[in-house]
Amino acid sequence: MNSTSLFVDVVVPFPLASTFTYHYDTVMSAQMQVGNRIVVPFRNKPIVAIVLKLHNIKPEGYDTKAVISIVDSTPSVSDIQLNFWSWIANYYQCTIGEVMKASIPASLRLDADAKITVNEEVDEHTVSQWDSETREIYYYALGDRDLKLSKLVKEFGKEKVYQIVALLMRKHIFSCDGSVRGQNKRMIRVVNFTPSYHQIKTLEMVLRGLSKAPKQQELMAYMMDECRIADDWEFRFPLYEIKKRQLISGVRPLIQKGIIEQVEVLEEVVQDTEISVMSLPELSVAQDNAYKDILRNFFEKQVVLLHGVTASGKTEIYIRLISDCIKQNKQVLYLLPEIGLTTQIIRRLKSVFGKKVAIYHSRISDSERVDLWNKMYAYDSSDSAAECQIILGARSTIFLPFKRLGLIIVDEEHESSYKQYDPSPRYNARDAAIVLSHIHQCKTLLGSATPSIETYYNALHGKFGLVTLTQRYNDILHPEIVLADISEARRTKAMQGAFTPILIDEIKKSLEDKKQVILFQNRRGYGLFVQCTKCSWTPKCLHCDVSLTYHRSDNSLVCHYCGYKMYFPKECPSCHSREIKDIGYGTEKIESEIKELFPQAKLLRMDLDTTRKKHSFDQIIGAFERNEADILIGTQMVTKGLDFSNVAVVGIVNADAILKFPDFRAYERSFQLMLQVSGRAGRLHGGGKVVIQTSDPTNPLFSDVIKGDYPSLYQSQIKDREMFRYPPFYRMVSIMVKHKYQNVVDSFASQVAYILRQQFGHRILGPEYPLLTRVQNSYQKQIMLKCEKDYSISAAKQLIDKVISHVQSHSSNKNVSIVIDVDPL
Repeated sequence: MNSTSLFVDVVVPFPLASTFTYHYDTVMSAQMQVGNRIVVPFRNKPIVAIVLKLHNIKPEGYDTKAVISIVDSTPSVSDIQLNFWSWIANYYQCTIGEVMKASIPASLRLDADAKITVNEEVDEHTVSQWDSETREIYYYALGDRDLKLSKLVKEFGKEKVYQIVALLMRKHIFSCDGSVRGQNKRMIRVVNFTPSYHQIKTLEMVLRGLSKAPKQQELMAYMMDECRIADDWEFRFPLYEIKKRQLISGVRPLIQKGIIEQVEVLEEVVQDTEISVMSLPELSVAQDNAYKDILRNFFEKQVVLLHGVTASGKTEIYIRLISDCIKQNKQVLYLLPEIGLTTQIIRRLKSVFGKKVAIYHSRISDSERVDLWNKMYAYDSSDSAAECQIILGARSTIFLPFKRLGLIIVDEEHESSYKQYDPSPRYNARDAAIVLSHIHQCKTLLGSATPSIETYYNALHGKFGLVTLTQRYNDILHPEIVLADISEARRTKAMQGAFTPILIDEIKKSLEDKKQVILFQNRRGYGLFVQCTKCSWTPKCLHCDVSLTYHRSDNSLVCHYCGYKMYFPKECPSCHSREIKDIGYGTEKIESEIKELFPQAKLLRMDLDTTRKKHSFDQIIGAFERNEADILIGTQMVTKGLDFSNVAVVGIVNADAILKFPDFRAYERSFQLMLQVSGRAGRLHGGGKVVIQTSDPTNPLFSDVIKGDYPSLYQSQIKDREMFRYPPFYRMVSIMVKHKYQNVVDSFASQVAYILRQQFGHRILGPEYPLLTRVQNSYQKQIMLKCEKDYSISAAKQLIDKVISHVQSHSSNKNVSIVIDVDPL
C-alpha cells in the first residue's frame, strides 16, 4: 500500500456481520464506483464483491489488502438497491451479504466454484474479432467440459479473467447455470440414468441402499418419479433444475457410481408467443369509481388498499393504473404470490402492453434472470419503445434494479407466500415493497378480496388509503355457498370416500351441464400417513419428528420436510402384520376416488408433485382453460386468483384441517382460503355453487364465509388480537435455536431466554418446542418476543443480537444455529 492509496468498503456474498475494507490505487480510481463488481482476495481466494462505499480513511488495527481488479466499467447495482439491501438486513436481522446473495443472479456473482458452460455455435468470424486474451480463454473453455471459474483464474491470472468471463456472459457465450444461448437454442448440461439402471427393480434396490446418503437418495427418488410420470427411463434432467431443488450435491457421487451420466445437449429456446395488442379494457361504473378513488387517495397516501370482492375486476383497474404510469415513462412492479398465477396475468398484460412486459421468478434460468437484470439496469426512460417497463413476478422481483419505478402493485396482498422462510433473508415482500416505494418515492397499491388483518387495520386507521369494490364485474351473482356436514353423513353411512352426498350431487349436475369443477384439498400425496391396524405402528422420518406421507403413484412414503423416502412396507416391522392402512386424504387420493365415482370425467391435479417442471403450471392451467379437463383437483395453488370462465362448482373437501390448525391466524387464513377458492365459481355467468365439507357446521366462521362478511371476521379477530397481544397491536420476533443434540438446544435456549427476560420481562415467551421438535437431524426450540408497537423494535433487535453472541461465545455453543424471524407468519 502506498501514499496514493484509496479505500473501498465492499459487500461479500457470505453471512458475515460486517463489510470489508480494501485499498486501491489511483490507476483504478477512474473506474471505481459504488455498485461496481470488483475482485478482491478473501480467505486466500479471489471473490467478486460489490462496492458499498469509497473513502480515504485507513482502517485501524490491520493492514488492508489490495483490490485485484474491476469486473465492469459501470456499476451492476444501484445506490437505491444498496440502500434497500441495508434496510432489509437491518430490519430482518440478517447480514447484507445474505441479502446480496438473494438479490443477484448467480452468474453475476461469478462464484469461484461455478461451472462454465460454453456456447459452441459461435462462428469463427465473431471469435476472430475478439482480442487475443478473450480468444485464448474461449478456446480453453471449449476444450474443458468440466471447467470451473477457479481453474480459469489459476490458468490465466486474476486480473483479466473476471472481466472477460463477464463480457462473454453478457454475449450469452458463457454461462454459470448450465445454459448458454444461441440464436434459437442453448447448450445445457443434463443428467439421466445410465442404460444399466433402466429397470425399476434395480433402481429400487439402489435407492434403499442410499439411506445414509440422503441427498443422493432424494435426487434418485426425484428422477425416478419424473421418469415414471413420463414413462421414459432415458428422461433427461437439466442441471439448473436440479440446482433449484438443492439436490446438486448428489449428482457427482451418483455419476461416480455409474448410476447416472452427464451430457451436454442443445435445447430449443421457447420464444414468446406473439399476442396481438388490444386497447385498454372498458371499466364498469363500479370499477371506474374505484379507479378514481384510488387516484384521489394517492394524492394523500403513499399506500392504498383496494378491497374488492372476488371477480370484481381488480385486474382491469390495475391495467388502467399501469397505463397511466407507462404514459409517464415510468416502470411498474406487479407482484404475485405464486409463480402459477403469472401464466394468466402475463397473457392479459401482454395483450395490452406487448413487449413492455417482462417476467421474473425462480423458474426461469439464471441466464434469463441476468438478461433481464442487465436490460433493466440499462433502461432508458426517454425511450418510448423501451422494454422492461412492467415487471411481473414473485417475491424476489423486489430486488431488481429499477431505474424509474412509478407504481408497485401487490396482488393478493394477504398471501403468506410473500414471506421468505429459508434461506435468509426472511423478508415479507409485501412489507418490503412498501419500503421500496418510499425509497423510489412512488405509490403502492395492495389488492385483495380478503385483506390481512394488519393491512385492513392500517387502512381503517388512516395509515393506508382504503377503496372498496363490492360488486362483481357486470353485476354477476355471487356463488351460493352451502355446508355439508361430514359427521352427519358418516352417522348415516352416506359418505362415499371423502365425499358427502351434497358434493357428489353437485359434481354430477355440473358434469351433466358440461361445466367444470374445482376440488380443494390442502394436502398433497395419497394418505397423510400409514398405520398398522393391529399395533398402530406408524413409519416416521429418520431425520425429522414427523410421520411419512404415502404417495401411491410410486408406492413410497415420503417426508415433506427433508425428502427422506422409503417404500411401502410389506409387513409391520413391529408385529409383522400385513394389515397396513393409509389414513387421511391427500390430493392424489382425492383424484383416485373421483376417478372411481366419475369414470368418464377428465381430471387434472395441481400440487407440488405435478408442477415441478418449468412449464407445468402453464400446461395445467392452459388445459383447464381450454376445457380439456372437467375437474381440477389441487392444493391452495387453485385458490389464488386464477380465472376460469366455465367453473360452476367448487368443493372444499375438508375445511376442518385448516380451521383447527394451532395458530393465532387460523381463522383469518381459513376465511381467506375458503372465500378465495369460492371465488373461482361462476366468474363469467354468475351463480355457481360452493360446497364446504365440515364436521363443525355451527362454527360462527362459516356464517361469515357464507355471507362473504369480511368486516364481521375482522371485528371478531381484532378483539382477540388486542386481548392476547398479537399483531397489529404487538410486534413479534421469533428466535429458533437448532442443534443436533437436544440437551445442547435445551441449555442454549434456556440461557438466552433467561437473559432476555431480565430485560424484556413478560414480553419473552418460551423457550418451547414447536410442533416439529426435530427437522433435518436438528432439534429446535423457539423463543418469542412480543413487544408493543411503540416499543423500540430496533433497540430490541440489537439486544437480541448481543445476547445471542454472548451465549454463543462459550465453546460448547459454537455449533448452535440461530434462526431469527422478524414478523413471523
